[in-house]
Amino acid sequence: MYRTTGNESQATMSQKIDGTTPRSPLGGPAPVPPRADVPVRPAPASGDTVELTDSARLLQRLETMLANAPMTDRVRVEAVRQALANGAYEIDPQRIAAQVLRLERDLLGRR
Repeated sequence: MYRTTGNESQATMSQKIDGTTPRSPLGGPAPVPPRADVPVRPAPASGDTVELTDSARLLQRLETMLANAPMTDRVRVEAVRQALANGAYEIDPQRIAAQVLRLERDLLGRR
């Protein structure tokens, strides 16, 4: 229902808003009967389940590894910086290769 006063129109409610309608004397919508063409599937007994992809499991393992990793040794980092600046830092390619292989095995879950 609209009420006009001067140059303005205002909408007014003709029914009280209380969650009921004149067609619903019980205060809620009528129940909907089940459809015969839709099969009924029982809900899981113990709640919802989630299956993770291999990538998600790998990310979980990586997060755990990072959470358990020791904090950065700032003294060691500064010593390496100075050794690099002085030209005194020696690179051991065998040690680097072994560490890369170990990291790959850890990430893939193989020992």
